[in-house]
Formats: sequence, structure tokens, C-alpha cells
Amino acid sequence: ADFDEGGTKSSTSSLPNPTNRTFRHALLKRYYRNVDKMSAPAVSAPGSGKKAVHVKWAGKTIALGTFPSAEADEKCQKAKALTRAWRSTMRPKPSREWVMLELERLGVRVVSGR
Repeated sequence: ADFDEGGTKSSTSSLPNPTNRTFRHALLKRYYRNVDKMSAPAVSAPGSGKKAVHVKWAGKTIALGTFPSAEADEKCQKAKALTRAWRSTMRPKPSREWVMLELERLGVRVVSGR
């Protein structure tokens, strides 16, 4: 163990090892959680011009679909506005299932096979 001049244990020895698999996993998890909060649509495939769009509800991600770039931005803005309004006005808070079905009914969420 490392000790400083005062004889107390140095804090550097308690730092997590960046090569530790659990530490890397925690960092990646935190990174992707922050990326989701930014709510920028992710590019689905390089050169395709399409984006995957999603919105958060009750700590979970709801996929809206993959759309051409301009349409994706529009869907993202509409979904964010709707969920923000529902979050602030509806009591009790709607379930995630209700939100998904309502987004589908309004044409914001597109699900193949339904």
C-alpha cells in the first residue's frame, strides 16, 4: 500500500484498475446511458442516410424505428414533445406499454408486423 507524508494510505492505490473488465463495463454502461440522455438519433448504417430513433420513458428506451435523416429528426422532436407533455400533465403516470401504443397510434412509432 502507498502512504503519503502523514502516514495515511494514499488514495491512488484505491483507484480502479482500467484494465479490469468490470471497470471497463461500468465505464461503457455510463457512456451509453449518457449517450441515450442526449437523445441524438444514432446513425444506423454508414452511408445509408437512415437513423435509428428512440425516446426514454420510465428509465427505459422505446425504439421508434429507423427513418431517413430528415424524417428521423422530425419523429424525434415529436416524440420528445409528446412524452414531455405526458410526463408533466398525466397523473398517474402512464405505463411504458401505454406510451408505446399511443406513439404507434399517432404514427410516431413504426413497428413492422403490426
